Amino acid sequence: MFGTRSLRWKAGFATGCAGAGAGWFFGASFSDEKVQVKTAIRAVPRSLDAAITWAAVSADYKLSLWELERGTASYTETLEQVHLRSAHRILGLCRRNGGVYVKAGQLASETSALPMQYRTTLAALQDRGGSSPFAEVEETLRRELGRPLSAVFAHIDPSPAAAASLAQVHQARLLDGTLVAVKVQHAGLEQDILADLKMLKVLAVGAEVMFEQLDLRWLVGDLRSNLAVEVDFCTEAANTAILARSLSHRADVAVPRVVPAGSSARVLTTEWMEGCKITDRAAVLSQGMRPEDVGTSLLMVVSDMVFASGFVHCDLHPGNVLVRPQPAPVTPRWIAWIFGRGA
Repeated sequence: MFGTRSLRWKAGFATGCAGAGAGWFFGASFSDEKVQVKTAIRAVPRSLDAAITWAAVSADYKLSLWELERGTASYTETLEQVHLRSAHRILGLCRRNGGVYVKAGQLASETSALPMQYRTTLAALQDRGGSSPFAEVEETLRRELGRPLSAVFAHIDPSPAAAASLAQVHQARLLDGTLVAVKVQHAGLEQDILADLKMLKVLAVGAEVMFEQLDLRWLVGDLRSNLAVEVDFCTEAANTAILARSLSHRADVAVPRVVPAGSSARVLTTEWMEGCKITDRAAVLSQGMRPEDVGTSLLMVVSDMVFASGFVHCDLHPGNVLVRPQPAPVTPRWIAWIFGRGA
């Protein structure tokens, strides 16, 4: 990963890239008519934070390993320590900036090409993310649905039941009393994506210059293509309906029904379903299910999608599926949701 170029030159490059990247982004943001001033004001601090974090990580690798001989026990031990420190720096950056940065961290945590310290540390991003103020949620709902909230919902819980990198979920009741989950995209997300992808591209190019064998451009490319689908909740609603039809013959899968009157490109309303995460062993056991049955059931459902129906949920990380017991006998029933990535 580390070549023989001058450490002083590379340290200078890291600092210059940090400032130049943020400055380039600032100018590009204001020259793009589609990016509002408010978005630029939000994005510049995030971009500076990313650039500074990247420079700190680069300097840590170079300075910590500079006088150590590759292949020695001291080199290996120090390298593992730097991996862990750097992973925690990046985890903090992802949590502070949210949105695209969290998605990038999630993708990185599933990438076997990265050191174990990165994968295990960034796996924390698969859990609950940051949430937006309820006032922003209400504004998004009114704008997207085109009518007063009272015309669609009898009540909406202002506290999110779940929050992720792109959206958050609120429990609500329809006018007929039906309990639903209302997934609302974070305000300004599309503009944030534009800005953050620009900055991540700058950092990926910088990383390739600093570390000759490290190519992160694929990560930015994957993010760009995935986000184009994931930010369109109409696609998610359509995929949910397709999956429900393709698995309708299985009694061990429940797919939440979409409520069209409460849905749009940035809002998705579905029926509310209770369940526990498959990684919560205590919750699985407390509901009378055996972990081995849960694993077997999941394998059968995925096999059905791959080999029978041909329509596959492509984002089956633990935050995207729930499980609950079926009565007499107690066997797992899957609740599959969040279908932005179906294929």
